[in-house]
Amino acid sequence: FGCGAGGDAITYLRETEGLDFTEAVKQLAEMAGVPIPEQRAIDPVKLQKRQTVMDALGAAAQFYKSQLTTSQANAARAYLDNRGLSEATKADFQMGFAPQSGLRAYMNQQGFQDEILIEAGLCGRSEKDNGLYDYFRNRIMFPICNRQGAVIAFGARAMGDAMPKYLNSKDGPTFSKKAVLYGWQQARERVRRNLPLLVVEGYMDVIAVTATNVAGAL
Repeated sequence: FGCGAGGDAITYLRETEGLDFTEAVKQLAEMAGVPIPEQRAIDPVKLQKRQTVMDALGAAAQFYKSQLTTSQANAARAYLDNRGLSEATKADFQMGFAPQSGLRAYMNQQGFQDEILIEAGLCGRSEKDNGLYDYFRNRIMFPICNRQGAVIAFGARAMGDAMPKYLNSKDGPTFSKKAVLYGWQQARERVRRNLPLLVVEGYMDVIAVTATNVAGAL
């Protein structure tokens, strides 16, 4: 390159896509149709279940996003507007709103069984009557994504005086809270542009810093 940069195909992907070494090797292998030997045996049933959970989380994110435009989300939209968030920023972080109910019915219509909704942390089971309920209710939703941008969990902020103020997905097959940083994908894109990276406290802090386009945040 004219800038003097050089290297092999792995280095090229790492620099241009912000991938680590393993991610770059896997992407090149997929492009070339070359299988990568696994270090350990993988249970195909568990692998398929994990993928179904991932699909359910992605579908739920779309549901929450659609609900942010409804009358039930008036207070949520007002809160986000008061925080100065543009529509582009909301879209970038796939922000949404969880109504009091409706997710389970929507997900069932999309073909996701109750077992998967529980596994994904989208529904809980009542101790009183053993019935299912939407885990996130009347909350602003913050999808938590992996390095590739796929939704793996949610953070949620309550409206009004409901407690806890912030509620996160429980650890599961796609998510370990101690191993994930919110805003990873957006932060990585800004670091590739040589912008500074800040470590901040909460979801809204990450979003506010990222929206300035002068720094990234985690």
